[in-house]
Formats: sequence, C-alpha cells, structure tokens
Amino acid sequence: MNRGENRARLALVGLIAGLLLAAPAADAKPGDVYVADRDAETIWKLPPTGGEATVLSNDPDLSRPYGMTLGPDGLLYVADSAGKVFSVDRTTGATAEVTDLTGFEATDVAFDAAGRLLVTEYDENDILVVSRTTGLHSVLYDGPGLF
Repeated sequence: MNRGENRARLALVGLIAGLLLAAPAADAKPGDVYVADRDAETIWKLPPTGGEATVLSNDPDLSRPYGMTLGPDGLLYVADSAGKVFSVDRTTGATAEVTDLTGFEATDVAFDAAGRLLVTEYDENDILVVSRTTGLHSVLYDGPGLF
C-alpha cells in the first residue's frame, strides 16, 4: 500500500470497536479499526498497534463501500452506494449479501439496542430496518424533514 497516496484517499468511515458502537461484538478488541476505501472498493483492517493495513475484503460485488458497523453476531456490516448491505467475516474476509435495496443509496448502517439492523439513505434521509435473515426491510423513519 502506497502510504501517501492511499491514506489521502481513504475515507475513514469505519469504527473503533467498543468506542463507537451501540451494540459491539463480544469478541471485538479495543483498537480494531476497519476502513472503507471507496475508490479501490476495498475494506482494510488496521492493526491496533500500528503498522501496515491488510486487505480484509475486496469482493467485486462491493460497490463503493461506505458505512460500516459491527453486528451483535461479530460480523462487520457494510453499506455500499449501489444500495446493498453485506456482512463480512472479520477473520476470513468472506462476504455475504444481506439485502439489495436497489435505488436506495445506502450510506450508513448501525444496530439499535434491540439488535435491529438500521440502514440510512443519502437522498431521502430515510432510515430502514433490515432483517439480517431474510433481507426484507421496512421504513422506520421517512426522511424528508427529519434532519
């Protein structure tokens, strides 16, 4: 990884486990940092003690990954600009599509206190609740005027 060039274009939209999460994974280590590189369509893992980043996932189905969060099941959840949400195994980097919200530009993902997966949308500021098992979704907040 070319430090100067890539660090300048990496968008740190990741998380610091246990610090920015409403429902952190039980096995998350303080200091684990995940970074979405939208241009390279890659998820990087930064070691907590410093050093070089390693590729966690560069699945070609990830289209400009953006918002990320750790799920209560220990998986990393990633929203992309094509409206898809993926789960990523933090050990193997294997990805699985959770839902396809075509026409919905997913920007961020989070889990609420009840463990529900929430996805925000860029244009309309909607917030959806997505089932991690079926991929079905419903509108939690209808955005216009919300923000």
